[in-house]
Amino acid sequence: QQKQLEETHYELIEKNEEVLASIRYAQTIQSAMLPSFKSLQENIKNFFLIFKPKDIVSGDFYWFKKLDDGFLLAVADCTGHGVPGSMISMMGSSILDEAVLSQGLRDTGRILTYLNSKMIEGLNKRDSSSENRDGMDICLIRIIYSDTSEVGLQFSGAKRPLYLLNDSELNTIRGDRNSIAGEKHLDTDFDFSTNKSLLKAGSKLFLTSDGFVDQMGEEGKKYGTKRLKQLLGVNRSFDNIQEELEAEFTSHIGLEDQRDDVTILGIEV
Repeated sequence: QQKQLEETHYELIEKNEEVLASIRYAQTIQSAMLPSFKSLQENIKNFFLIFKPKDIVSGDFYWFKKLDDGFLLAVADCTGHGVPGSMISMMGSSILDEAVLSQGLRDTGRILTYLNSKMIEGLNKRDSSSENRDGMDICLIRIIYSDTSEVGLQFSGAKRPLYLLNDSELNTIRGDRNSIAGEKHLDTDFDFSTNKSLLKAGSKLFLTSDGFVDQMGEEGKKYGTKRLKQLLGVNRSFDNIQEELEAEFTSHIGLEDQRDDVTILGIEV
């Protein structure tokens, strides 16, 4: 019996190592899908990125596409985390590429509408017998530069807001209440709205998943949206913002386990 237990123990260790090796390789593939730091640096004046997967691979992802007159940028939060979430994230990133490169879409609302339709189709959600509840929430922006000093902004969100900081005033621009491939519109197509505005030079924008605000602390409470907005609403350098956010998250989580993937992407125009 002792020998059998030892053999079973080593078999489990071996199987576990094989699974971890596969997940680490999946991380390599997922990392290749994400925009490189170099491409962001070359096209965005000033930015910071906090990207903390709960597990080795992530259900959060960020996405970037350069355009002739600016760029598109997104942060998405897929159902779940780990391997299941990462598979949805790779599907979402691929469909966003298809929307822009193959379909030629530029309006953020039309891009999310296309993403929603293809996700429903890809996950077989039009089948009434399907019990698949996977989908994603996403914040998508388009920055448009012109010959003048004005900078155009398009924003569309699927259950995710955009935070906009002008001087010391933080505004919340809310997205639509529907998720991508959400349960409310499996039988009919939903048209996502596009919010258009002009930005002042030096405006800061923050795209987030819900992992930071939903993180439980040692006192048994979530961090909360109000506290995050207070941190983002102080006008200071991006280096300082990132350092304070990282320190705040570490202080809040304490000895608790990380609950979900965490992504915060800030840019200055």
